[in-house]
Amino acid sequence: MIALRKPLPPEVRFEDFNNFGLVELSFTQKINFPETLEQAIREANLPIRQLASHGLIRAKNAIQIFAIKGKEPSEASSDEPIMKYWELVSLRANGVTLKVHFFKPLRVSAGETPDLLIVQLELGDYFDDNGNSLEKSIVKKFEIPTQFASEAEANTVNNIGTSFEATSYSAMILNFVINIIVSGSLSPVWSLVNSLQVV
Repeated sequence: MIALRKPLPPEVRFEDFNNFGLVELSFTQKINFPETLEQAIREANLPIRQLASHGLIRAKNAIQIFAIKGKEPSEASSDEPIMKYWELVSLRANGVTLKVHFFKPLRVSAGETPDLLIVQLELGDYFDDNGNSLEKSIVKKFEIPTQFASEAEANTVNNIGTSFEATSYSAMILNFVINIIVSGSLSPVWSLVNSLQVV
């Protein structure tokens, strides 16, 4: 009799961290989250003053995020916080999307030592279809890529790059055409020089 292999418990995998602060994490198995969990996490992440004005009760922090400045040897002190706040974009059965907001995006990971983001997930109370759950507490740490101040800034940079590419291409074509014209017009001169060398 062949023993059936027990399905592996779900794990969290890092997918992407883009230049606008969006973090993508995925689960190796689909987790059956209750429909109310996403809103509960959003409410738990609201500042205290917002909670009071909304009359909400702070729920257990199922997701926590910390940003650590990558200290340079030359820096005497870099203890100023780099993360302003974070928000939950979406919580799905197969993953989670988070948005991190920074105080000074252009200074994030600007040195030789990149800044770090630590994400702590406490979603071990929810199960996949096989009855397995994530670990009670999962901590993921990864480097923060350099950030753009806004999407408008990124579009400006992309437009400049596209314009530069088009200009470079035009210059290359023009140079090629001039070389053909010059080599054609100098052909008789080179023939004369060659014939004089033979004589």
